[in-house]
Amino acid sequence: MKRVVSTLLFPALTVAMLAGCASEQKAVEQPAQATDAAAGADCSKGGKFPQSPTVAHLDGLLRRGLDPNIGSADKVDLMQGGAGDPDFFNRMLDALNKASFTVKINNVTDYCDGTANADATLSFYGQPNDSQVPLIAEDGKWKLERVWSCGLAASLQQTSPICA
Repeated sequence: MKRVVSTLLFPALTVAMLAGCASEQKAVEQPAQATDAAAGADCSKGGKFPQSPTVAHLDGLLRRGLDPNIGSADKVDLMQGGAGDPDFFNRMLDALNKASFTVKINNVTDYCDGTANADATLSFYGQPNDSQVPLIAEDGKWKLERVWSCGLAASLQQTSPICA
């Protein structure tokens, strides 16, 4: 199983953002001395793109996506094309919990073109992997890139109509 997860994650820009083992609240580790390349950066280009994402902002999005008390309809804007599969995050939460998944966002880089990358440490079954999580600005918000999210879903044997 470890080989399947690693093989599917890295080609898909290597997986990213979501849940945890015993408690969803424990899934997002607080960065100890995380640097934030986007801190202070303003790539909004006259309102064309949202303010550069930060580690704290992405941690907040993770908590929202993993909170079982927040309805599916309130999570669709966390992923590019998420409205096409409102239950994506709830299904992924279950699958990620089974994989003892944790994530720690270490750094964020905004490329000032509507894309950004989060350097993260993703752990599956207790095995940490340094990963790049691609983000895209859509509808004035930062979202997980659809292709990357679909790679994560496939690595956990999950399907979604937005990944077809």
